[in-house]
Order: sequence, then structure tokens, then C-alpha cells
Amino acid sequence: MPELTPAFTCEGRKVGIYVVPGFNYDEIAGASAIFQAAGMMVKYVSNATGPVTSSGGKSVTAEFTFENSRSTYYDAVIFVGGADDSYVKSLKVGRVIHAAREAFMHKKAIGATGNAIPWLTTSALAGDVSFQGGVTMDNGVVMADNVGTGAEFAEKFMGVLSKHRFWAREVDHIAA
Repeated sequence: MPELTPAFTCEGRKVGIYVVPGFNYDEIAGASAIFQAAGMMVKYVSNATGPVTSSGGKSVTAEFTFENSRSTYYDAVIFVGGADDSYVKSLKVGRVIHAAREAFMHKKAIGATGNAIPWLTTSALAGDVSFQGGVTMDNGVVMADNVGTGAEFAEKFMGVLSKHRFWAREVDHIAA
């Protein structure tokens, strides 16, 4: 009898998308639709449950908060950027930084968009990932400074997620 090798896909995977009021809706709307079409579960995480309003006035509904969930609840996490520097300051809270480090340590797929990228590369995962512009994948972390329709970002992100974990990532130095 032949040995079976599991074929991982994104179907049924749960992605936690971290947003705070003032997030850039356009940076995640297209990718979120692609994720859902692929059978993924999209769950928004914020500082409070309920509607979270973007800088453009559109909103998403957060089912989880930074305090009542962990990155380990999700198969992957994404940190969405916002309209200006004041948005980035709202990401500099212990629970959100811990979520990024914990997901990294557990070798999960991680994503970041817009101005959440410098936060991720210099605050949360300093020295572990670098951003080269455009849509970059480094160490299992997919980053996009201009998401556009979200297709390229979603494709790269789902490519990492479909392998279940980014096994090549070195994590011995992470305390999470």
C-alpha cells in the first residue's frame, strides 16, 4: 500500500486579522474576500468586540479582543496598517506585540500591511524579518506596503499558510 502524504490547503483555516479603529479598510478587504472564497475563516481581533471603524468610515466586526484571545487560536495572523502614525502607536501595546511574537514562535504564517510593517519589523519582530518593498515574504512573514486588490498579498500569504507552518524559521531566541 502506498504511503500517503497529506496535502495541506487553506480551506478551513482560521486567520486572525488584528485591527484598531482607524485601520485602512482597503488594505484587507480584497484579501479577506479571497480568503473567504478559499474556505478560510476570517476573524477580526481588536481592542473591543463589535464594530471597528476604518479611517474611511467602513467597518468590520471584531469577535475577539486583544485580551480575550491568543494568536494560538488562529492558524495565521495579519496585522493591518492604518491611515497615519497615530494608528501605529495604537499597535504598540503588549498584547499585540506578544501576539506577533507568539505566532512567530509557533511558526505560523504572519502578514502585515501598510504602516503596520515598520511596527512589525522594528518593534514586534526586530531582527527576524526585513521588508524589501512591494509584496515581500521573509521568514514566513508576508508584507505588502501597497495591497491593491489584495490578490498578490493573499496568494503569497495562502502559499505560506497552505504548508501549515513555516518550519524553517529559527525561534530559539523568542520569548513568547
